[in-house]
Amino acid sequence: MCNEQADSGGTPVEMESPRLSARGRRRDRRSIATINRILEVTEELLLSPDHAKLSILTICEHAGVSRGTFYRYFSSQEELLDVFSQFMRDKFHRNLLDAVRPVEDPDEQFDAFVAYLDYYLNEGKSRRFLEVAPDYAVSFFNRVFLESIQRFENVLEDVFNAWDQRLGVSVDRTLICEMIMRHILSEQLVPCSRYRREFLLRIKLLVNQVAAATAVTPMKLASVVNC
Repeated sequence: MCNEQADSGGTPVEMESPRLSARGRRRDRRSIATINRILEVTEELLLSPDHAKLSILTICEHAGVSRGTFYRYFSSQEELLDVFSQFMRDKFHRNLLDAVRPVEDPDEQFDAFVAYLDYYLNEGKSRRFLEVAPDYAVSFFNRVFLESIQRFENVLEDVFNAWDQRLGVSVDRTLICEMIMRHILSEQLVPCSRYRREFLLRIKLLVNQVAAATAVTPMKLASVVNC
């Protein structure tokens, strides 16, 4: 959907909107700067408690651009949010990988995974997204649900391999990642910071408990897991 690079602060320094690409327009510094400004203002408005709802008029006023300029790059507010959310989603998964991959021990990898999710949920950016653009946010969460599960499986591949070896059977990776994703979504509606990390860490505790039981009744456990 878009071409982007990020500076050290995570702000996109080059972004080609779908509308620009579709028209075959040649990108120039002024166009890139305008698109970046609109995206920066979108993030500011989404995170600001002073704005109950997002609108094209509000975005244009804060970005210092006309509605005509806005529509030159984006056909609608939804298309703008598509570009913005794509950037934020890629940034989230990139940072998640950066948090997990340098860690070698699988159990510590899972701890790093949980720690980053806790940090992300504590920031509350996606919760503000739901408050400011509720209809779009619900639609967006539905669209990225399965993709996010697959990405979690890829990030936790070494963890799951270690758990499989520990248990002697294959864990249901998709189910575990779906539980995590549903937990993240529920946090947007009903924040529960006190037990947030504890909930995710209980997944690892459950695996360890099952692994301990395997040593006693491995055949029985395998039949239960695979049924």
